[in-house]
Amino acid sequence: MDRNPRLIITDTRDIAAQYPDGQWMPQQTSRANGRKSAVRSKVEHVFAQQKTRMGLMIRTIGLARARAAITLANIACNMTRLRWLQSRTLSA
Repeated sequence: MDRNPRLIITDTRDIAAQYPDGQWMPQQTSRANGRKSAVRSKVEHVFAQQKTRMGLMIRTIGLARARAAITLANIACNMTRLRWLQSRTLSA
């Protein structure tokens, strides 16, 4: 398997850049990776909650039905979070 010795992934807009082991990564690239990782972790925590607590499993035919299932799960998750946030402010 041939790899580019300078950079494995070249599209740094959406995907974090990876350098081969032992190569130095520029500080600008490292900061960009950190920002992308922060966004990704926020999104992945929400989907992990939906999958474990709400039993979200997308087994539909068609993109429209999958989007509808995810939208309903997002609404339910937001309502649960709103209830939790309101209970915190009322007791304080």
